[in-house]
Amino acid sequence: MSETVKNLIISIRPRQWLKNGFIFAPLLFAQKIFHPPSIFKTAATFTLFCLMSAAVYLVNDTLDIQKDKLHPVKKNRPIASGKLNIKPALFCAFAAALISLFSSCLLTPWLAFILLTYFISNIAYSKIFKDLVIIDAMCFALFFILRIAAGAAVIKVELSHWITICTGLLALFIAFGKRHHELKLLEKEAANHRPVLEKYSPKFIEQMITVTAASLAVFYTLYTVDSRTLTITGGRNLLVTVPFAYYGIFRYYYNLFQLNKGGDPTEIILNDKKLQITAVLWIIAVLGVLYF
Repeated sequence: MSETVKNLIISIRPRQWLKNGFIFAPLLFAQKIFHPPSIFKTAATFTLFCLMSAAVYLVNDTLDIQKDKLHPVKKNRPIASGKLNIKPALFCAFAAALISLFSSCLLTPWLAFILLTYFISNIAYSKIFKDLVIIDAMCFALFFILRIAAGAAVIKVELSHWITICTGLLALFIAFGKRHHELKLLEKEAANHRPVLEKYSPKFIEQMITVTAASLAVFYTLYTVDSRTLTITGGRNLLVTVPFAYYGIFRYYYNLFQLNKGGDPTEIILNDKKLQITAVLWIIAVLGVLYF
């Protein structure tokens, strides 16, 4: 494998594609997990979103090259360190974006629209919104909502307002956790790497993390006992999944404040076995209520 290909693979960050797993949420909650056409369309959407994510990472790393050089971790990324030339990176980025967009039209034009929105909003975030306090975290939430919107559009189901709210709150919880970690890690150099960090304070960030975590727990609980939810589940109560959801929230909270993690939520999930077990148990509980 050539060094260019190796550095391209590193730059598109395959481990981060775990976030695109949110695309499967509508499939799960719409009770279509055993419907082959829906499974195929959702899997195809996941693949196309991974392609678009790869494009976004390559473009963002190119736009942020100077700031990444000041970051103790990001300075080692291939583009920031000079191991990967900008020209092949941008060529691959736009090739991946075009393949993703044109292929998505074969599934539904709505998916192409969502993917294009995802790409443009990410570029806008890198150039404008990431320097606007609170709005930077809200943009992060938007990216997750676009994922579940894509999952719903491709199998033609209505996007539940409960799932949208819970996804947005979860993303805000994660986003503020990232900011908390950056303030801790970069300390006095925080504003040099990300100017918006100068507008945050540790106390404010901690309050936002607490508010979003509490709100997420409350809204998820309300979703499980909502009359419409009970109708969909045939009277079977999703309330039995709440303990797993709560533990997952509290465990992530523990990672943020006791283990001083949070800079990379994907790494937390991939390295915390208790969090992984909780996620599996939550999925099993949801499957049990919705399908059996």
